[in-house]
Amino acid sequence: MFWFAKKVSNVKSAEDILKDLNACIDYTFVMPTVTNKQLEDACNTAYKQKYRSISVNALHVAYVRSYLQEKFGEPPIKIIANIAFPLGESTAEVKAYEAKRAMLDGADEIQMVLSISQAKSGAYDAIKNEIHRVVRMVKKCKVGVILETCYFNREEIAKLAKICLKCKVDSMITSTGYGTNGATEEDIALLSKIVEGRCDIVASGGIAVKADAVHCIRSGATRIATSREI
Repeated sequence: MFWFAKKVSNVKSAEDILKDLNACIDYTFVMPTVTNKQLEDACNTAYKQKYRSISVNALHVAYVRSYLQEKFGEPPIKIIANIAFPLGESTAEVKAYEAKRAMLDGADEIQMVLSISQAKSGAYDAIKNEIHRVVRMVKKCKVGVILETCYFNREEIAKLAKICLKCKVDSMITSTGYGTNGATEEDIALLSKIVEGRCDIVASGGIAVKADAVHCIRSGATRIATSREI
């Protein structure tokens, strides 16, 4: 079930959004039970549907890269590695190492879950440090930060978003899909207002059908992360 309750108007029509939708979808396969066969099927689907990327846990990056190269030559879609997923409760040093390992395994982009406990404690210098360390460690990769917005109020989300901008991240992702809530209209709109186009806003969590994705983009998202073939 998706968490949007009301319609948001935008100058861009639903038809225009749907026309380019697949090119901004990050096809996610981050469940702990995922098998190699499921990863292969996901790669095939992402290629067939011309999705922007396939998003997996860091452990599976090398396998996905190898499969894509063997079947399609130079991988036609990007590979996103999720690190410290889904809790974010690793030290900055561990996150930086995991990000580097994923980069060496073939990831094009790193998405790290920030430390929710430190953020809730107001330890914003620690949050800035862990993001900055990952960004510095993987200069060849784009870096995104998963905020898990369901655990934060508007003021906290705004503070975290501004830290991400200072650290020059390439994207902010609303949710892991494992929290108490997913992408919401209010959170996406808030991030869009703060970001002002300086990085991508990835709507993630509870996006089950095309109408959900359209609503996200009309609210300010620039990309969609979903485990469903919408």
